[in-house]
Amino acid sequence: MIWLIVLLILAVIAGNLMWLMPSKRERQQMAFRQAAFTKKMNVSECKDLEKLPDACDPEVHWMEYVLPTERSLNIHVPIVLQHKTNHVWLLPDALNHQAIAGLLEQLPSGVVQITIRQMSVVALWDERGDKNTVDQLHAVLTSLRDTYL
Repeated sequence: MIWLIVLLILAVIAGNLMWLMPSKRERQQMAFRQAAFTKKMNVSECKDLEKLPDACDPEVHWMEYVLPTERSLNIHVPIVLQHKTNHVWLLPDALNHQAIAGLLEQLPSGVVQITIRQMSVVALWDERGDKNTVDQLHAVLTSLRDTYL
């Protein structure tokens, strides 16, 4: 009888501990963010939901993965590249479409917007993918940055 009470108490404690542990999705997000930090990228939650492309679900936690530049990029106003629902990227007319389009095809599927600013390149991403997705994202952002240096 005492063993039954002890097992019941241990089950209650274990249940509470399991409740506190992060889910598989949260552990994956932490791994993505840690991998981004090792590549000298900054990660922050997208606070301005009005700037989301139309196809984006505002209920999803969109994260901005920012690759800072060491020197100013050769642009005067931010360039925004948006991914539309029909899997087409909306590019400004002034861009070299062939060079940029090839890079955009290599992006992870959850990336819906790229913003090229004077001191950074930013990807708006829903953090879905496998363990190599951050490497893939970093490679594309680095190539975009190098295009405008």
